Amino acid sequence: ASGVSLAAGGLLLAGGLRRSLRPLRSLAQSARQTEFGDLTGRVAVPDTGDEIAKLATEFNIMLERIELAADRQRWLVASVSHELRTPVTIARGHLELLTNQLAPTDKAIETTTILRDELVRLGGMIEDLLAIARADTDDFIRVRRVGLVQWFEDLEFRLAGHPASEQLVIEPPPSVHIEVDPERLTQATINLVSNASRHNPPGTAIRVHATHDNGRISVIVSDNGDGIPDEIRAHLFEPFTRAGDAEGSTGLGLSVVKSVVDAHNGVLLVDSSPHGTTVTIELDTLRGD
Repeated sequence: ASGVSLAAGGLLLAGGLRRSLRPLRSLAQSARQTEFGDLTGRVAVPDTGDEIAKLATEFNIMLERIELAADRQRWLVASVSHELRTPVTIARGHLELLTNQLAPTDKAIETTTILRDELVRLGGMIEDLLAIARADTDDFIRVRRVGLVQWFEDLEFRLAGHPASEQLVIEPPPSVHIEVDPERLTQATINLVSNASRHNPPGTAIRVHATHDNGRISVIVSDNGDGIPDEIRAHLFEPFTRAGDAEGSTGLGLSVVKSVVDAHNGVLLVDSSPHGTTVTIELDTLRGD
């Protein structure tokens, strides 16, 4: 009788503990699932009035404060980036005008060239910051139907003056139509090309091509460089992640690529080794001709 009573009491105690600790398990699960990009989740507060209920309430309050701080941070970055675009553009315009008025032998040309390059770099950083800040807004991408061949022709035109143009090969794509934001997809692809050029030895071959299969379109940028260092692979798409001291690198390019792909509900794949790196943008937006 004592053994049966002890066993029954143990089972009742285990069941009671399991029920009482259920809110803690829910709290732990919510904490694991919470990401900085999505702070809208909340923990269910048990109607018990005990310490666990207070803990769940305080956890929700903490999430609300973090979400508010994150929203303010994004607003600040977007506002500052937007306000900086105009003066940088004006400064570049006046600098170009000044350069055109200088004699070819004038020593000031070297200074204006350096200033122009720095303004170009600053302008690129501003555009990347603005893109990251707006990634969660409804108008970040504006999808429309475009021909993949036409989009590749526009991409090739934009990359004609790129520093990596001499080492770049753009292959003809399949003749299909896609429903994407062509400007954002171009921005992401150019960032991948710039990244491959900037972080590899001079003369590294870079290839851009596209494939389609089972309703999916893939835009692929590959190189035969040195690969991505192991120590940064886990943080590759986080803002301001940089490999070495590559000239002109802001650490924002791949973050923009990830934001663009996520906004299209696509998949971003990276395959890297000491023999080269391949980055694939997969989009489930293919439409046949």
